[in-house]
Amino acid sequence: MSIVSIVVGIDGSEESLRALSFSVGLANRESARVSACFVTHQGVNFGLVSAVDDEDYAKQLEQVVYEELKRADVVGSFFHREGDIAHELIRLADEVSANLIAVGRPKHPVLHVGSVPKRLLEDSRHPVLMVP
Repeated sequence: MSIVSIVVGIDGSEESLRALSFSVGLANRESARVSACFVTHQGVNFGLVSAVDDEDYAKQLEQVVYEELKRADVVGSFFHREGDIAHELIRLADEVSANLIAVGRPKHPVLHVGSVPKRLLEDSRHPVLMVP
């Protein structure tokens, strides 16, 4: 079975940018589509930006995503959603019939109880890839 659709969670962190690059590279090899998703959690992005800056930050991330897609000649989309991060990534994966959800691995894997990757592994019907 080939991969035709990949959802990748992106928040601008080094880990999420590695997940984006990996996903775009895989999509290029598999002729797949990438759906990058930035999720604002209840108006706050976990200290990276203030709620006031979410839209501007999302626009910056969108530009990064489209530049990466263009560089690799990969078809894809950027989504900005609000809500629970794991839930929104799963919902998008369902909507686009994704074969895979990719996220960056937390810096402190021992401390990631309740983290997005753990919840994706527990709740998603889609394969989940944590990119180191």
